[in-house]
Amino acid sequence: MLFNLISNPSTVSELTVNGNLILQDASSNKTTIQEGASGNITLTLPASTGTVALENADTTGNAATATIAKGAAVIHNQSTDGATIGHADVAGYVGKTVIYTNTGDGDDLTLGVPQCPEDVAIGEQIHLVNASTGSGSTANIVFDLDEVSSDAQNINICSGASVHDVGTTNPHIIAGGVATLVAVAANEYILFGSGVVDNS
Repeated sequence: MLFNLISNPSTVSELTVNGNLILQDASSNKTTIQEGASGNITLTLPASTGTVALENADTTGNAATATIAKGAAVIHNQSTDGATIGHADVAGYVGKTVIYTNTGDGDDLTLGVPQCPEDVAIGEQIHLVNASTGSGSTANIVFDLDEVSSDAQNINICSGASVHDVGTTNPHIIAGGVATLVAVAANEYILFGSGVVDNS
């Protein structure tokens, strides 16, 4: 039965429809709301005017919310090397590109690896570029796996053909290298790109 709410206006506190709910505009365009759950579900709409986003089963959980490297760059040079930048600060680099531009000495930039999932969510990533040149051309970006000694992180290097577990050695990115660090599981990361060295 077709019930026209325009010609039959009414106010109800609850509407039960057995079957599909079909909304039709003046041009006969139809929107069908179909119940597909085996049990009862509640759909809560936003409290303000807006658009409801479409999401499918392939973009749920961490994959739906993971931050990719698209934020503002974080620049480091020889004035910030020589000491470890703590894991909590490095966690703030998620979604950004870290650029190391050491041109004055050969000291490394050492980054504490954030705890996963305490500091970063699975799927989140940090993009890194070692653009050191001149007197700084031997400077590396080093990942300190056990900067938090009670909760050491592990990094696997993906070469494109194999996966290599670096164990307890701190991997690094040489000058000219470009790589991405991705959290993949609790206390587990992968590092892939050019100029990645496992130190083993």
